[in-house]
Amino acid sequence: MPSPSRILVDRSRMKHSLFWSMFGATLICAGILLVEAALRMFFPQPLGAPAFAYHPKLGAIPTPNQRAVRWLPGDGSYLATNDSSGLRQTNIINAEAPRLRILFLGDSFTYGTGVNDAEAFPALVEGAIPGAKAWNAGNPGTGTDYALKFFPERGASFAADWVVLGFFANDFADNGGDRYFRIDSQGNLSEQDVSQTFAYFREKEGLSSSLAYIWLAERSHALSLFRRWLAWRKLAAGSLGIGALLRPDEPSFQPFAEGIANAIVERLTAIYLSELQKKAKSLGSQFMVVYLPNPIDLRLMRAQKSLGKDEAVFQRIAVAKKIPSLSLTKAFHDSGKSEAELFLRDGHFTKAGHEIAGREIAAASKRRDKL
Repeated sequence: MPSPSRILVDRSRMKHSLFWSMFGATLICAGILLVEAALRMFFPQPLGAPAFAYHPKLGAIPTPNQRAVRWLPGDGSYLATNDSSGLRQTNIINAEAPRLRILFLGDSFTYGTGVNDAEAFPALVEGAIPGAKAWNAGNPGTGTDYALKFFPERGASFAADWVVLGFFANDFADNGGDRYFRIDSQGNLSEQDVSQTFAYFREKEGLSSSLAYIWLAERSHALSLFRRWLAWRKLAAGSLGIGALLRPDEPSFQPFAEGIANAIVERLTAIYLSELQKKAKSLGSQFMVVYLPNPIDLRLMRAQKSLGKDEAVFQRIAVAKKIPSLSLTKAFHDSGKSEAELFLRDGHFTKAGHEIAGREIAAASKRRDKL
């Protein structure tokens, strides 16, 4: 049996250990609160529930069955609603027996990051064409390679009359990521194992569905910064600097001025677009690619009446591969609206930008379909 003096010593040690544990925990909590306050004041971060879920065949897709209010620094909140397949909700007009069925593919611009469900251009096209039904299969952060992965998996189920791909300049870079396919020197495609290339999303499935985690993700700027840092470390090999992490509302558009496309990604993009057109035609769908301008494209058009470097490469591919295409650069130029009226601070389209896109795509679809 321990002596009374030994018991006193043990109790003293326990109290000492408990004190320092509580003191350390208090310091950590205070540090987190200070970081949170500093971020809110000086470097606000995007807020919202986890935007992606893991799909065993498609990798990361917009979170199915989600209705989320998201917040962008400097641009405010918007409502994003995804159906059971991860497709963004449109106006649901004429869903029973549509005269014209349109499947939209693309990245965050097609998805409509920054605007409400009914304000994204796929929903606007649906509302502008009598008897039309549109499906918005845009997936933020993806390129043409994802569209080619998605279409054989899901395309036939839509029985689309039109397949419309929204193409943004950074798709050139996305297409060089080898996330969905590898292409050999002869141009042959082999599929990648998405369970490996998207292991990050597969590993955090349980966490992303936690109500406590979702609650924090909708409110904590510190958690948002950590999530973005971790995703970029996993998915972009840490290639983005601390400035881009801290100021997501002040992106650099310099890469667009210099041109993202090089000979390697131009070749890959040409193969992906050509294969996607073949897949669409094999299912009896007409195919069209819409070039979605960035702020640099608009500046060049207004100052010099010339195309940006990436749009010029895109046009060269479309002509060489005989792919029907529509550029929105001139429509943005002719709108007379300022850059700030057309683009959010992070470079995505504003509501006004989507209205122009919806109007132009609807008009092109009507002309080509002879409605």
